Amino acid sequence: MRNSFLTLSFLLFFQLVYSQELFTVLITSKSSKSNDSLLVIGSRINKNDKITLVPGAYLGLIHVSGKTIELGKPGIYKIDSLSNTLQPNVDYVHPVYISISKFVKPYVFDQRYKMAPTGSVERGGIFRLRAASRSYIYPDSILLQWCPLYSAKGYEVKLINMYDEDLYHVLTGKEEVVLYLDKIDFKNLEENSVKISLAAQNDPRLVTNDSYFLTILSEEKNVALEQRIREFKLLNPNPSGLNYFTLGLLFEKDDLWLNAFTQYQHVKDVNEAYTTRYKLFLQITGFDFECH
Repeated sequence: MRNSFLTLSFLLFFQLVYSQELFTVLITSKSSKSNDSLLVIGSRINKNDKITLVPGAYLGLIHVSGKTIELGKPGIYKIDSLSNTLQPNVDYVHPVYISISKFVKPYVFDQRYKMAPTGSVERGGIFRLRAASRSYIYPDSILLQWCPLYSAKGYEVKLINMYDEDLYHVLTGKEEVVLYLDKIDFKNLEENSVKISLAAQNDPRLVTNDSYFLTILSEEKNVALEQRIREFKLLNPNPSGLNYFTLGLLFEKDDLWLNAFTQYQHVKDVNEAYTTRYKLFLQITGFDFECH
């Protein structure tokens, strides 16, 4: 009974906090404004506000219902009316909104965001991957990229267990490959991890001499994230740029850099706002290194 009372009190608290708030800004460009205030990533927008979009402006918002909306047409938008197009009579703040809105904010370059955990900047083996020495991942498809090895005639990518047994194997002629991690049962692996092995097809001696591991989240965290992703996709079934970006934010929130990196590939060249945000992400993760 006491737990039920605490849960109800917690929900009522959030309803009070968000009673005026209807949107959070996920992405913006070209000096969009709410009333007289400049909108930035993380800005909260209340129901009595008005948004002004100048020509060429773009704005990506998430609504308290968990639904996203893109604005690109110049003009003035009344927030209460905009909210009603997504969900009339809002009386519930969706957990997806709470999760995302608590995370997004303008980037601050402090030590908290530097990539000491990945070691990616410091690595200098035969192959240089855009990955951490140990990357925590959600078992979905991820994009793996590396710098060219000019003597290589194609590449062989393997995922191996701690006993050097092959679990996943793919050949590619490019410096990137999509790995379908849902095909691997991480739960039966030591430390819930696999090691990445990258080699030249024409010379097996040219193989990664650095250690790169992919490690699945704990079961509790994985189940919670899976639920958020499922809920978000049900609310936003269309494969829009903003929805790919928001999924990236869900991954980035939990430091799942490779999952976020994969989602951001869909939007990095869409417009100036996404390009700028993508470059900041690369800087923060240490994935922005030059290949020589």
